[in-house]
Amino acid sequence: MKNIITLNFFALLIIIIFLTLPFFVFGQQEVTDNQGPMSFLENIASGDDGPYSADTDTNTVMDTVALLINGVLGLLSVIFLALSIYSGIRWMTAQGNEEEVAKAKSILTQAIIGLIIVVSSWGIWGIIVNLWLSNI
Repeated sequence: MKNIITLNFFALLIIIIFLTLPFFVFGQQEVTDNQGPMSFLENIASGDDGPYSADTDTNTVMDTVALLINGVLGLLSVIFLALSIYSGIRWMTAQGNEEEVAKAKSILTQAIIGLIIVVSSWGIWGIIVNLWLSNI
């Protein structure tokens, strides 16, 4: 029984890691309509690096911190979803056992409280960023 629980835990952990990996990709650059591969080649041919120049890097420490915090809060939201699904499955498979139903309700209640905390911290982070940017 413990081997199955351990296996399920690691499977869930792997799924969460693969779902949250895109949050931590810092190397991507936003591409607009006029920044396709052909315009990139045209800029190189003309001797102008254009939007891909190293001089136009506008990422600041604030941008990096914001990206990191948003990634962590997104990861916590995925964990809430996983806990909700886990408690729902546990509740459905309780087969009338009141102790199992109580455990499932407890997990779901704690997950909802965690979601409220995550959403509140996301809102507080948004307020802090807006106040910080308005002072600059």
